[in-house]
Amino acid sequence: MKQTLYLLLILFVVPSCQKGDSTDNPPALSSQKSISAVIFKATDNPSLSSDITASLSIDSVKAEFPQDVSLASLIPTISFTGASIAPANKTVQNFINPVSYTITAQDGSTRRFVFAMSNQPANTDSVSLLAQRWKYIKDSSTNIGNYYFLEGNSALSPIPGVYFGNSADYWEFRRDSSSTVHINNQTYQTDYILHPNNKLEVVGMMVHGMASVIKLTATEAIFDWNNTSPNGGVYFKRAYLRK
Repeated sequence: MKQTLYLLLILFVVPSCQKGDSTDNPPALSSQKSISAVIFKATDNPSLSSDITASLSIDSVKAEFPQDVSLASLIPTISFTGASIAPANKTVQNFINPVSYTITAQDGSTRRFVFAMSNQPANTDSVSLLAQRWKYIKDSSTNIGNYYFLEGNSALSPIPGVYFGNSADYWEFRRDSSSTVHINNQTYQTDYILHPNNKLEVVGMMVHGMASVIKLTATEAIFDWNNTSPNGGVYFKRAYLRK
């Protein structure tokens, strides 16, 4: 009888000890604290015409903004690993001077990242800005009064509407005043002259004549064509290019 009671006591005591062991050893808290991406989204920053992705190094984050963008009020979207980040993610920050962000891991350890933002340097050489390969983002065209242009011996009327470029579309300007345009599976070889009065003269394309340079920075270009044909028709086109 005593042996039976002793065995029953063991059966009750051993499981209870094992149960207590599981609560005595909680899982270790993570020490991970890192940044995988920082993006300044145009949807959060009205002064931006497109998203700007920062470059990351060991403990620093850097990005260049167009000359006309103020660094005093920008909202970054930060993808990070850790329990928290300070200053808070997706909040307005003044980046005129470098700003330190601190990530705290689950185990309480911290890591500091310095955000150093800057504006692109001024470049008065417009040809240097233009002479590169650009992504053809889109163009919008309007044809009023049956505008036409001559292509060889044919009179052609451009089709109005909006064209959104695909990943293969580009416009490449070269320093020898030649350029190549690839749009909608069509490739055109053109010559161009960039005049000092913000005018871009392009020959050899479906649109002939002088364009106005609305914007030209290291990352964005906008051109406007506004032509009138001999019959009084008016054609307007705006093209958007980006690096």
